[in-house]
Amino acid sequence: MYGGVLKLLRPSHLEVWRLAKPYLIKARAYRHSIDALRFALKLLRIEGGDPDVVIPTAILHDIGFSKTRIKWTQTTSGSLIPKHMEEGAKIAEEILNEASYPKDKAREVVDIIRVHDLKPLPLQTLNAMVFKDADKLAGYYTMNGLRAYAKLRNKAISDVLSELEEAMDSLITETGRQIAKNQVRKLKRRLGRGTT
Repeated sequence: MYGGVLKLLRPSHLEVWRLAKPYLIKARAYRHSIDALRFALKLLRIEGGDPDVVIPTAILHDIGFSKTRIKWTQTTSGSLIPKHMEEGAKIAEEILNEASYPKDKAREVVDIIRVHDLKPLPLQTLNAMVFKDADKLAGYYTMNGLRAYAKLRNKAISDVLSELEEAMDSLITETGRQIAKNQVRKLKRRLGRGTT
Protein backbone atom coordinates (compact mmCIF):
# COMPACT_ATOMS: atom_id res chain seq x y z
CA MET A 1 0.00 0.00 0.00
CA TYR A 2 2.78 2.46 0.88
CA GLY A 3 5.56 1.03 -1.26
CA GLY A 4 5.00 3.52 -4.09
CA VAL A 5 6.62 6.43 -2.31
CA LEU A 6 9.57 4.29 -1.25
CA LYS A 7 10.32 3.49 -4.89
CA LEU A 8 11.09 7.19 -5.40
CA LEU A 9 13.89 7.23 -2.81
CA ARG A 10 17.63 7.13 -3.42
CA PRO A 11 19.62 4.22 -1.97
CA SER A 12 20.93 6.38 0.91
CA HIS A 13 17.37 7.35 1.85
CA LEU A 14 16.21 3.73 1.62
CA GLU A 15 18.97 2.74 4.03
CA VAL A 16 17.71 5.34 6.52
CA TRP A 17 14.19 3.96 6.03
CA ARG A 18 15.38 0.38 6.58
CA LEU A 19 17.12 1.30 9.82
CA ALA A 20 14.22 3.48 11.03
CA LYS A 21 11.39 1.06 10.23
CA PRO A 22 11.47 -0.91 13.53
CA TYR A 23 11.39 2.34 15.51
CA LEU A 24 8.57 3.72 13.37
CA ILE A 25 6.49 0.60 13.94
CA LYS A 26 7.10 0.73 17.70
CA ALA A 27 6.33 4.46 17.75
CA ARG A 28 3.11 3.92 15.78
CA ALA A 29 4.49 6.49 13.35
CA TYR A 30 4.92 4.32 10.25
CA ARG A 31 1.90 5.58 8.30
CA HIS A 32 2.42 9.18 9.40
CA SER A 33 6.07 9.07 8.28
CA ILE A 34 5.07 7.66 4.89
CA ASP A 35 2.50 10.45 4.49
CA ALA A 36 5.04 13.08 5.57
CA LEU A 37 7.50 11.61 3.07
CA ARG A 38 4.91 11.72 0.28
CA PHE A 39 4.14 15.40 0.97
CA ALA A 40 7.84 16.22 1.37
CA LEU A 41 8.56 14.88 -2.10
CA LYS A 42 5.80 17.08 -3.58
CA LEU A 43 7.00 20.14 -1.70
CA LEU A 44 10.65 19.57 -2.63
CA ARG A 45 9.71 19.39 -6.31
CA ILE A 46 8.03 22.82 -6.23
CA GLU A 47 9.54 24.76 -3.31
CA GLY A 48 13.07 23.40 -3.51
CA GLY A 49 15.19 22.37 -0.58
CA ASP A 50 17.74 19.64 -0.07
CA PRO A 51 16.25 16.14 -0.43
CA ASP A 52 19.23 14.76 1.53
CA VAL A 53 17.96 16.74 4.54
CA VAL A 54 14.18 16.87 4.09
CA ILE A 55 13.65 13.19 3.20
CA PRO A 56 15.47 11.68 6.20
CA THR A 57 13.81 14.28 8.44
CA ALA A 58 10.39 13.17 7.17
CA ILE A 59 11.33 9.55 7.82
CA LEU A 60 12.86 10.04 11.27
CA HIS A 61 11.02 12.98 12.87
CA ASP A 62 8.66 11.03 15.17
CA ILE A 63 10.84 8.02 16.04
CA GLY A 64 11.23 9.46 19.54
CA PHE A 65 7.76 8.08 20.25
CA SER A 66 9.39 4.63 20.20
CA LYS A 67 11.02 5.56 23.53
CA THR A 68 8.26 7.71 25.02
CA ARG A 69 4.57 8.32 24.40
CA ILE A 70 5.02 11.75 26.01
CA LYS A 71 5.05 14.62 23.55
CA TRP A 72 5.86 17.29 26.15
CA THR A 73 7.32 17.10 29.66
CA GLN A 74 6.88 19.85 32.20
CA THR A 75 9.95 20.88 34.18
CA THR A 76 9.85 21.93 37.82
CA SER A 77 9.99 25.56 36.69
CA GLY A 78 6.81 25.02 34.67
CA SER A 79 8.32 25.19 31.20
CA LEU A 80 7.60 22.48 28.67
CA ILE A 81 10.36 20.51 27.01
CA PRO A 82 9.86 18.45 23.87
CA LYS A 83 10.37 14.90 25.16
CA HIS A 84 9.69 12.95 21.93
CA MET A 85 11.77 15.41 19.90
CA GLU A 86 14.81 15.07 22.14
CA GLU A 87 14.54 11.26 22.14
CA GLY A 88 13.99 11.31 18.36
CA ALA A 89 17.06 13.47 17.78
CA LYS A 90 19.21 10.95 19.68
CA ILE A 91 17.85 7.97 17.76
CA ALA A 92 18.10 9.82 14.43
CA GLU A 93 21.75 10.61 15.10
CA GLU A 94 22.45 6.92 15.76
CA ILE A 95 20.60 5.80 12.62
CA LEU A 96 22.27 8.38 10.39
CA ASN A 97 25.68 7.44 11.79
CA GLU A 98 24.98 3.73 11.18
CA ALA A 99 23.87 4.57 7.61
CA SER A 100 27.17 6.47 7.07
CA TYR A 101 25.11 9.54 6.19
CA PRO A 102 27.11 12.71 5.38
CA LYS A 103 27.85 14.47 8.68
CA ASP A 104 26.72 17.95 7.58
CA LYS A 105 23.38 16.64 6.32
CA ALA A 106 22.92 14.46 9.41
CA ARG A 107 23.53 17.44 11.69
CA GLU A 108 20.82 19.48 9.97
CA VAL A 109 18.36 16.55 10.09
CA VAL A 110 18.96 16.11 13.83
CA ASP A 111 18.65 19.87 14.45
CA ILE A 112 15.26 19.98 12.70
CA ILE A 113 13.96 16.89 14.52
CA ARG A 114 14.97 18.39 17.86
CA VAL A 115 12.62 21.39 17.35
CA HIS A 116 10.08 20.29 14.74
CA ASP A 117 6.92 20.69 16.87
CA LEU A 118 7.86 24.01 18.48
CA LYS A 119 5.76 27.07 17.64
CA PRO A 120 6.96 29.16 16.05
CA LEU A 121 9.47 26.92 14.32
CA PRO A 122 12.85 28.24 15.52
CA LEU A 123 14.70 27.13 12.38
CA GLN A 124 13.68 29.25 9.41
CA THR A 125 15.68 27.41 6.76
CA LEU A 126 14.03 26.26 3.55
CA ASN A 127 14.62 22.63 4.55
CA ALA A 128 12.96 23.11 7.96
CA MET A 129 10.00 24.95 6.47
CA VAL A 130 9.44 22.39 3.70
CA PHE A 131 9.60 19.58 6.24
CA LYS A 132 7.28 21.40 8.69
CA ASP A 133 4.61 21.76 6.01
CA ALA A 134 4.99 18.07 5.04
CA ASP A 135 4.57 17.06 8.69
CA LYS A 136 1.53 19.27 9.19
CA LEU A 137 -0.08 18.04 5.96
CA ALA A 138 0.48 14.42 7.04
CA GLY A 139 -0.73 15.07 10.57
CA TYR A 140 -3.95 16.88 9.74
CA TYR A 141 -4.78 16.87 6.03
CA THR A 142 -5.06 13.10 5.48
CA MET A 143 -7.97 10.88 6.52
CA ASN A 144 -5.80 9.20 9.16
CA GLY A 145 -4.59 12.53 10.49
CA LEU A 146 -8.09 13.96 10.44
CA ARG A 147 -9.49 10.96 12.36
CA ALA A 148 -6.74 11.12 14.99
CA TYR A 149 -7.12 14.88 15.45
CA ALA A 150 -10.94 14.60 15.72
CA LYS A 151 -10.55 11.87 18.35
CA LEU A 152 -8.02 13.96 20.29
CA ARG A 153 -10.33 16.99 20.21
CA ASN A 154 -13.43 14.85 20.89
CA LYS A 155 -15.18 16.39 17.90
CA ALA A 156 -16.90 15.18 14.78
CA ILE A 157 -14.63 14.70 11.78
CA SER A 158 -16.68 17.17 9.72
CA ASP A 159 -16.27 19.87 12.43
CA VAL A 160 -12.52 19.35 12.58
CA LEU A 161 -12.30 19.46 8.78
CA SER A 162 -14.02 22.87 8.83
CA GLU A 163 -11.48 24.08 11.42
CA LEU A 164 -8.59 22.80 9.31
CA GLU A 165 -9.99 24.51 6.25
CA GLU A 166 -9.82 27.80 8.14
CA ALA A 167 -6.30 27.01 9.40
CA MET A 168 -4.69 26.42 5.99
CA ASP A 169 -2.93 29.78 6.20
CA SER A 170 -0.83 28.38 9.06
CA LEU A 171 1.14 26.37 6.53
CA ILE A 172 4.43 28.08 5.74
CA THR A 173 4.80 27.63 1.99
CA GLU A 174 2.42 28.58 -0.78
CA THR A 175 2.69 25.03 -2.11
CA GLY A 176 1.80 23.65 1.33
CA ARG A 177 -1.32 25.82 1.43
CA GLN A 178 -2.32 24.69 -2.07
CA ILE A 179 -1.80 21.02 -1.19
CA ALA A 180 -3.91 21.54 1.97
CA LYS A 181 -6.68 23.08 -0.12
CA ASN A 182 -6.61 20.08 -2.48
CA GLN A 183 -6.56 17.66 0.44
CA VAL A 184 -9.59 19.35 2.03
CA ARG A 185 -11.50 18.95 -1.25
CA LYS A 186 -10.57 15.24 -1.37
CA LEU A 187 -11.50 14.71 2.28
CA LYS A 188 -14.86 16.42 1.80
CA ARG A 189 -15.60 14.16 -1.16
CA ARG A 190 -14.71 11.08 0.90
CA LEU A 191 -16.83 12.25 3.80
CA GLY A 192 -19.70 13.01 1.41
CA ARG A 193 -19.53 9.45 0.11
CA GLY A 194 -19.36 8.07 3.63
CA THR A 195 -15.95 6.45 3.06
CA THR A 196 -14.13 7.36 6.25
